[in-house]
Amino acid sequence: NPSARLACYRYPVHRIGPRFEPDAPDGQTWCYLLHRDAEDDVRFTVLNPVAARLVELIRRERRRGREALARIAAELNQPCSDPFIEAGHHLLRELRQSGALLGTWRTP
Repeated sequence: NPSARLACYRYPVHRIGPRFEPDAPDGQTWCYLLHRDAEDDVRFTVLNPVAARLVELIRRERRRGREALARIAAELNQPCSDPFIEAGHHLLRELRQSGALLGTWRTP
């Protein structure tokens, strides 16, 4: 989705409001994938840092899903196991269904 933007903050910005105004970071990284849906409404998805890295690799480096997941596993010094690949594919399907991503890159 050309409108999609990945943003990470040291605060849970989706919770900030009149009853919650943090005065210091909570020690966690909060990542969001923001996009406009088919009706042009702004939507967001909260992502963990690994999911945010997956989106980043697909969008910026034009990686295929499996290729991006293998790279992340290597970066984390973890095996690229079938459950890890399945979890990544599940996330990508959800992001595609929500309209946040249009798909991944294909091998020519």
